[in-house]
Amino acid sequence: MLHIILLAMAALVAALTSGYWQNTRSEFAVAAICIVLAGIPHGALDHLVAGTTRKGFRLVPYLLLYMASILLYLLVWWLLPGFAFLFFLLITAWHFGETDLACFGNRKASRWQIILYGVAIALWLLMHDQQTLLYWTALLSRESSLAIAVVTLLGTVPNLTWLGLAGLLLWTGREKKQIPVLPTFLFLLFLFTLQYTSLITGFVLYFTGWHSINALTHIRQQVFGAEPFRTMLLKAMVPTLGAICFLAAIVWLGNGLWLQHNGLPALFILLSVLTLPHMTEMHRLYRST
Repeated sequence: MLHIILLAMAALVAALTSGYWQNTRSEFAVAAICIVLAGIPHGALDHLVAGTTRKGFRLVPYLLLYMASILLYLLVWWLLPGFAFLFFLLITAWHFGETDLACFGNRKASRWQIILYGVAIALWLLMHDQQTLLYWTALLSRESSLAIAVVTLLGTVPNLTWLGLAGLLLWTGREKKQIPVLPTFLFLLFLFTLQYTSLITGFVLYFTGWHSINALTHIRQQVFGAEPFRTMLLKAMVPTLGAICFLAAIVWLGNGLWLQHNGLPALFILLSVLTLPHMTEMHRLYRST
């Protein structure tokens, strides 16, 4: 309960002050720091999750396959950036949907519930500022006509539709006796307030402050048990540093032309290539409990 109250307050402050620092270097810097401190670490424990959920787990073959999937998706970004961008939105929607529904007690949600809820959340976070989204879409996809056309088409749907759909799936997709009325209301209020923040701030608040923290909590419960929280964070440190080095490589490959001397697109490309294997491990974790 305290978690969502603090997030709702942070969203309110961000909304009230958005005119002073949105779309500035300060906002980009804060976004990068939050992603490095929470967003990346929540995926840096995948090998430990796999060791818990997979029978006959062996670290070296697992890491080789893990890196192969990352490099393959990075190649798709390089060759087909428009397709890679839309695929990123789809896998992000699934991952957000599965984690959120688990947070509210529905760990046996159907595939359709997960993807519909996830799409609704992702579009709510992104479509409230279509002009900014189109700018980032063009930059990330290297002006892919397909990606721009899809974003433009989705922008014709009233934005409140997505929040309404997400709320409906939260209320109807759970066991009636376990509905936490106040936390659910505060969560929806938090989401509504994000409409009045910038696109980047809203996405980062949800991704790092809500999604990543909850995913870390689930990993701690199922993988680490009674071990201190700091033990989990220490074990995430080395993979996190590796991801940061990989980020530097993506920036170098972008050569300043594709990324226009802006590290933020490279950061989201990094998140996308890490999300592909990460969501697979989290899916196994949720299905095994």
